[in-house]
Amino acid sequence: MKTTEQLIAQKAWDHIHSILNNRGKVSKEFVSAANGAASLILSVGLGQAVAFWMAKGKEGLTVANFLANHLLNRDKAGADDLMKEIMAKDYYDYRLLLRDALSYLNWLKRFAKAKEDKSDV
Repeated sequence: MKTTEQLIAQKAWDHIHSILNNRGKVSKEFVSAANGAASLILSVGLGQAVAFWMAKGKEGLTVANFLANHLLNRDKAGADDLMKEIMAKDYYDYRLLLRDALSYLNWLKRFAKAKEDKSDV
């Protein structure tokens, strides 16, 4: 039986591996988006962070979609689905969602940094 942290780490690992380039790395832009994700949530809130990523474009939207996939536990879940879920939650359930989001994003950030494409550094 796996711990909750192991399950969260596995989901983040799978997400990172789904976006590896032909050299087995992720883009610097994605690493940057993943790196600041938890801080953004803590400063502006989960809903506003998701809205920011949706407006940001490719890499931000990828972070939002990965987070939606994890939090909603559905493969085809996207940022729109996550926004609906956030707005529907009461305070207690929102706090649980937030805690789970921060845990997942910590793993996503670590794995993204580990797989960062440093070829032009």
